[in-house]
Amino acid sequence: MKRTIFIPIDFSEASLHLIEHALLSVADDEAEIVLTHCFFLTDSIVELLFFE
Repeated sequence: MKRTIFIPIDFSEASLHLIEHALLSVADDEAEIVLTHCFFLTDSIVELLFFE
């Protein structure tokens, strides 16, 4: 059975270790690994116009 593993990532060293752990945990099985990275965007038009 194919497993799907979602890993939230912020590109820190700790989150990169999660990828390694996920790969080791499914060593012989078929798996799909999905990396997700999200950040909050404000709903203030002024902050959105001057988003850096």
